[in-house]
Amino acid sequence: MRIPVSFIATLAALFLYPAQADVVVHVGTSLSIPPYVIPHNNSGITLDLTSEALAASGLDSDVHYSSNAGNVDDFNLGKLNALLVTQPQLTPKAFFSSEPVMIFHNVIITLKDAGYNIEKVSDLSDLRIGAFSLAKQLLPKPFAITADLAPSYIEYTQQIEQVEALYNGDCDAIIMDRLIFRYYLSKLRHRNPPDMRYQASYTAVELFEPSEYFMAFSNEEYRNAFDEGMATLRSNGRYENIINSYEQTLSRYLIQ
Repeated sequence: MRIPVSFIATLAALFLYPAQADVVVHVGTSLSIPPYVIPHNNSGITLDLTSEALAASGLDSDVHYSSNAGNVDDFNLGKLNALLVTQPQLTPKAFFSSEPVMIFHNVIITLKDAGYNIEKVSDLSDLRIGAFSLAKQLLPKPFAITADLAPSYIEYTQQIEQVEALYNGDCDAIIMDRLIFRYYLSKLRHRNPPDMRYQASYTAVELFEPSEYFMAFSNEEYRNAFDEGMATLRSNGRYENIINSYEQTLSRYLIQ
């Protein structure tokens, strides 16, 4: 019996090009970078954009929360298909998105009453520093040099702990994205009953250039699907709707 060529072609297509809806992209992200990523309900500006961009290209996704360092290790070991926070030197085999998914504005934050005069990164060398996970690798090299000279240097996986450390007197200066800081300080100030420690004024010094983070993928196909999905979100207005929804909420919640 002769098998029709069309049947053979169809069968081959099923094996060579499986339905994308069955593919799950495992995405690694930090434990605490709101409003970009909000773990308790799997939401946030960047997480929403990422999942919807992949879905627009027919790909499902799930999220794995860990420290930046842990995510980089898992990605390089092949346990994750995508990363939100990395740099090419940390994941050299990655395929990066064509546009950044996050732009962090990292600042140096101290309590105003402490009276520190910070004009350059090296001014931190005499202070107890609290930074985010992998800060020494992700920030410019002068920061790593200064951090090694500081009397105390800690990298926090949970960034709310940076804010608590500053206001509790465990750190003299913390380094984090300005919006993430405002989010967590607002959360601490809105606690009931209120804790007056968190009402103290702060100073934020901008010494770092904005840090652009591009989505990293384990293969070119996922990267291309993500780029195409982002283009779809922009063209149909969904990208702007997601951004606007968070901006409206944050404007009512965040301290200035």
